[in-house]
Amino acid sequence: MYDVQEMKQKKQENVLEVISPSTKLKDYTKKLEKYMNAGVREYWILDPDQQKLLLYFFENENCPMICGLDAPIPVGIYNGELKLDFTHIKKWIEEEKTFPEGKERLH
Repeated sequence: MYDVQEMKQKKQENVLEVISPSTKLKDYTKKLEKYMNAGVREYWILDPDQQKLLLYFFENENCPMICGLDAPIPVGIYNGELKLDFTHIKKWIEEEKTFPEGKERLH
């Protein structure tokens, strides 16, 4: 699934992982190393439980950077000129936490 050679050939520059309890350790450790070795320039880890993004911009010595989801976040590979807004995701996470477990949500 995460073949280093294939990622190098595709020149994948940015990866965003969404943490789940079952993959947390792998995302924070094994995938981090694999993406660095594959030449990925930027690796973002979204932790919904913490409502935080952990950003690894491998070309910058100031990594990782921890960001909240309440303000636009600059993308390092675009020199900060592109910013991603996660406020809608933060709102969705908060809504999911307050909805009673086991109840079906009407959309």
